[in-house]
Amino acid sequence: MNTLEIVLFRHAERNKFIEDEPQLSPYGLKQAHYLSEHRETLKLPKPTNIWVSPRLRAQQTMSPLSKVCGIALALKSDLDERKSNETMLDFRQRIDRLIKGLSAQNGVIYLCSHLDWIEEAMSFFETDSDLLNQPGAHWSTAQFLELNYDFTNEIWRKIKTGQACPKITSI
Repeated sequence: MNTLEIVLFRHAERNKFIEDEPQLSPYGLKQAHYLSEHRETLKLPKPTNIWVSPRLRAQQTMSPLSKVCGIALALKSDLDERKSNETMLDFRQRIDRLIKGLSAQNGVIYLCSHLDWIEEAMSFFETDSDLLNQPGAHWSTAQFLELNYDFTNEIWRKIKTGQACPKITSI
């Protein structure tokens, strides 16, 4: 019997002062380390795969968890944010392709992407609840959504949403 669960993350806070390829801010690095150290406290399942956008900030977000779990990061271009030369139709087709491809997988897959990708992806998941109109639908940094795929009914079931790091008052 197939089992599939995904945990979709928005990358941790990025450094706002770097234009080309932003890295995580000091607070973002704390968010990433918090996730790796407190995955069990957050009641998140241990991943069997970790898929990330090719952007540095997504890789930095999942890198500490990757090391703790002994799982290599898998760079997935379909998780990348919308490119400046990409039409909205092409962007949406890329998202749809990744989401449809998930149903051929097994295990627990962590996905780390970007706000624009996540906002578009919410309309592609066939779910038992409205992902677009729920508390926390604004997707702050290091926020996550956990879904389980029901192979019998071909529908995603929302398990929970949360924040991968509590508010840190000083860094």
